[in-house]
Amino acid sequence: MSEAVKQQVEGLKGLLEDIYEGYELRNYSAHAAAAELVQNWEAALHDGTALKDLVGDVDIVVKLLQKFKQDALALDVSAAPAPGR
Repeated sequence: MSEAVKQQVEGLKGLLEDIYEGYELRNYSAHAAAAELVQNWEAALHDGTALKDLVGDVDIVVKLLQKFKQDALALDVSAAPAPGR
């Protein structure tokens, strides 16, 4: 692995620590998603993929999480009108 790639990987791992500000579920979840990306990106960077070509994955993850949120809200029975009303 080239020195430049090592620096990128170390920089990405450092960014992961910034996500841990606060010890709430959302921080752990964001860290888990980002850590998974970094793990996959490390292999891709090693294979010669440019970091700028990988960061679009974040947009896809955000879109998928937004869909998950909307689907979860659709399951919220407390928001549904009571039967007979």
